Amino acid sequence: MTDSLTLIYCPFHNVDDAKKLAHMLLKEKLIVCANILPSSTSLYVWDGTLQENIETIALFKTTDALKKAAAHYIELHHSYDTPCILQFDAQANAAFEAWTRKTIS
Repeated sequence: MTDSLTLIYCPFHNVDDAKKLAHMLLKEKLIVCANILPSSTSLYVWDGTLQENIETIALFKTTDALKKAAAHYIELHHSYDTPCILQFDAQANAAFEAWTRKTIS
């Protein structure tokens, strides 16, 4: 194994915004796959006020070598002023890992 895989978690305003950015990331070969999970309830404090919104969650799969570039790209093109971009090291089965490396390289 040359480097580990990374899973990037990122909420969006809606499904269309998440899909748009996923397509851009795929075209740039910064991710190998995106899973879009609609209708998540998010609770948070913004500007001192408790907020509750419905958001769409995207999970982006990439390699450790591309995670910084992918996160930077997301930050530049996300519709939120302060997007949440969380990265998690991931281990995958051998077949998925091989497919990921073949697809992104």
